[in-house]
Amino acid sequence: MSKYDVLIYAKPAEWDALTTHLNHAYDNAQTGYWKDFGAYQVYNVIGTREQVQEILAELTDVARVYAWGQGTGMDDLDDWPTDPTDLLAVMKDHVTYDEQGNPTYTPATLENPNW
Repeated sequence: MSKYDVLIYAKPAEWDALTTHLNHAYDNAQTGYWKDFGAYQVYNVIGTREQVQEILAELTDVARVYAWGQGTGMDDLDDWPTDPTDLLAVMKDHVTYDEQGNPTYTPATLENPNW
């Protein structure tokens, strides 16, 4: 049973309203690594195709869903095609420091993604 690494762009209030236990993938969703996408927060879910579909069936307002085979890179899966450009838009900037120790922020690129 292969697992997908999935990004679900959902509204936090709707996500939080899913109070019933759906499945392991829902219970272990991660947030905070990705930038928000307008009114949507990015939920990183790892699970089987069926687990992800169960979550999506409960949500009514989802802006995007991107997925790839866990550990295989950004594959273009038929279920949820991935657009690397959109992924870059929600990746947090690279933080480096100038000579005075002040942080500088560089957006992620295809050549230098932030993961």
